[in-house]
Parts: sequence; structure tokens; C-alpha cells
Amino acid sequence: MTYEVNTFSDDCIASIKSNSLRLFFVLGYGRDRKVILEAPLYDKDCVLGNNLAAHYLFSSDISRAKTYARAAEYHLGKATPYEKAFFEAVNYLISDNMDEDVALELHSKFCLRSLNLAIFYLEKLDSVYFKCRSNLHILPENQEHDYVYGMLAFSLLERGHLAEAEKAARKGYEINKNDSWAHHCLCHVLQTECRFKEAVEFMEACSASWDSCSSLRYSHNW
Repeated sequence: MTYEVNTFSDDCIASIKSNSLRLFFVLGYGRDRKVILEAPLYDKDCVLGNNLAAHYLFSSDISRAKTYARAAEYHLGKATPYEKAFFEAVNYLISDNMDEDVALELHSKFCLRSLNLAIFYLEKLDSVYFKCRSNLHILPENQEHDYVYGMLAFSLLERGHLAEAEKAARKGYEINKNDSWAHHCLCHVLQTECRFKEAVEFMEACSASWDSCSSLRYSHNW
């Protein structure tokens, strides 16, 4: 994903890129997502840096999240179109009168990882169909990306389409053997079908690649 960012600081850009690698591409729930909090330290006026910091904090510290959102809003006049659109999505997400369906719709304009995080933190299990539809929509132009198949697999799994979920998870795993999301989804399929020995052997073989995952993903996969 590429987008224009208005900042004078190379370090701010580096923090945003580092966050992107952990959040949008790796999909391993990496341990270092808080790296995005460094971006506003390097450039307190960067709209995207403040927005991403607010997005990171909204589920754990809404007060701090709103502080970053206000900083982003103050400098919105010099923001790029992408930054303005992302601000709208994040600002609505942390608003007092937030409607969850509207929040998810706004997030769907951006990367699917952002959408999936919103679904996860809002506990919108009834949005599984929405997530599945979104994954299918972008699949034709992203067939080389493992993370798309991992997310599609989990959406299909939650809707009971086990054969399709297994196919998608194995495709993601084929592209990237270290994709912990594909590991997780495929294991769920195997467990659901009572293929327990195969599930254990598969996850044990993959476990060496989980060291960079967050404690949630690491313990959950184990």
C-alpha cells in the first residue's frame, strides 16, 4: 500500500512504515505495534502519525486516543486526501456516539487489516459476512499476498464453509510459510473436522515462526 504523507521528518515516516509492516502486511499481531507512538514525537504536526497513534490506542486508552485525534484535526488543513479520509474513519471510531456499522463501513475504505482490527475490537461477530465480502472483493488484485488468504480463510471458517476455508488458508501458507494467521485458521479447520493429530503436527511444525508475534497471538496459536 502506498499513500502520500505530509511530514518533514524521515524518522516519522520510518515509524509509520514500521507500523505498516507490523499491522497491515505481516498480520502476525506483532509485539511492536506501539512503534507508531514514536511518529508524533518526531513530527507532532503529522496528521497520519497522530491518526495511527489514536487508532492504536482506541481500544485500550480512549482518552489518549482522543488527544492524538485532536492533534490530527488541528493540522487537517494541510493533510493529504488519504490522511483526511483516514482521520474521518478514526475520529468516528472514537466518537462518543459511534455507530459500529458506520465505523466498519468507513474502515472498509482502507486496508483490510484495519477493517479486521475494527471488527475484532468492536466484537462485531455479526460483521463476519461483511468482512468475508470485503476479502472476496479485493482478492482478484491481491492474489500474491498471503495475508488476504488468511483473512478470507477465517471469514469463511466463521461462516461454516470449511472446505473453502482450508483451501484459502493453505494458499496463504503456500505463499508465506510464516503467516501465523494462516496457521491459526487452518488449525481451526482441522480441529473442527476432528483431524486432531494433523492439527497438532502442523502447528508444532509452524511454532518456530511465532517468536515475533504478540503474546495474544503466540499463546493463542499454542
